[in-house]
Amino acid sequence: MGIALLLALAVAWPLTQGVPDPAAWLHRTTGRLDYALQDYREWEPYYHVWAEIKGTWQADHRPISGRFEILSAVEDTLILNIDGRQVTAGQRDEDIYIRRIVAVRGGPRLLAATPGAPATPVIVRIRIDHVLDPEREVLVKPGDQVKRGQIIADLAGYRARLLEPLPTPTPTPTPTWTPTPDLLTIARAEADLALARAEATAAARNAYPRPEDLQAAQAKLALAARELQQAQAAYDKEA
Repeated sequence: MGIALLLALAVAWPLTQGVPDPAAWLHRTTGRLDYALQDYREWEPYYHVWAEIKGTWQADHRPISGRFEILSAVEDTLILNIDGRQVTAGQRDEDIYIRRIVAVRGGPRLLAATPGAPATPVIVRIRIDHVLDPEREVLVKPGDQVKRGQIIADLAGYRARLLEPLPTPTPTPTPTWTPTPDLLTIARAEADLALARAEATAAARNAYPRPEDLQAAQAKLALAARELQQAQAAYDKEA
């Protein structure tokens, strides 16, 4: 009997109290940044939106928690009003690293926001590359408010540098190699030829010369003569 009564109460209680929104329960339970951004973008045109956050300051890792008004959102970065200052919060390189966040809907806005335009100024981090003269080429200063389509930099120096012709490299002269006639090679060839002639003469004067000795002497003599001829030709060409 007691168990049946408890089951009946468990079924009837949500009917008497109202069925909770599953999405709202999920967003509050998980505390995820993407859910808070989703709620903010849904409510922002008609209501003020607050953020209950727990996180740390990126500069010194001090903890921070509390409820702060959301001024705007740029992609996945929130702009919060903390003690009258605009502070960025998110999970990248913002001023505050968010560990838990829940968006809370506040009172209605008195004036409807213009479609497509932010209700309050947005802090935007701008990076400008290829600046040769920052004082004259960067047309805005930190803290200035900029409008869509406004020129924020005029990189005149960089454009002028692009138009300058590239310097023509001076060709490096190729060193010319002048061959030196090799007289020693000629002298060595002449000596080898003389020796080959002497050996051939001695082989021919032998009373009983062997054919193989005569052939070897003649081959050596022919080789020495050819080497002398080549050395002489090389000398004549290089001289």
